[in-house]
Amino acid sequence: MPPLIPLTASLFLVTAIRAALGIGAFAALLAVHGDDQPLRIAFVGAAGLMTIAALSRARSSSHFELRVGAEPWPPDARRASWPRIALRVAYPSTIGLAVLIAIAAPINAILGTLLAGFELGLGLMSLALGAENAYWESRAGSAVWYAPGAGARFFARPRDP
Repeated sequence: MPPLIPLTASLFLVTAIRAALGIGAFAALLAVHGDDQPLRIAFVGAAGLMTIAALSRARSSSHFELRVGAEPWPPDARRASWPRIALRVAYPSTIGLAVLIAIAAPINAILGTLLAGFELGLGLMSLALGAENAYWESRAGSAVWYAPGAGARFFARPRDP
């Protein structure tokens, strides 16, 4: 049994990573290029567009259906370390987008800003999904954990009262 990852906590962790990367990149671009209104418009527009697009795609994912039929908590289960969870949830989308921001920003400020907005949009999407999953878990009375990989398996662990 591989180390398990708490679904809600991992969504909130990746939210923080994505928000820090997106806002940090945008702040760096503003520091270099000044208070440029087109950069602000591009950042907010890209964040909004990506949030909507990512939420619509994520809601059609099987992950939220699989939590309903989660297997009982295995006796030999252990939690993955926080660095491993952070790497797992940030790779490849969050890290890949950060690399693209680093490449694009020196070449074209608007493109770098759009990508930074996309990073923040992914963060807003994971925040919404994390909040929705936390609500679902509180109603179900159990926490959902998963074993990552191509054939991800979901496990339910009773919540402490």
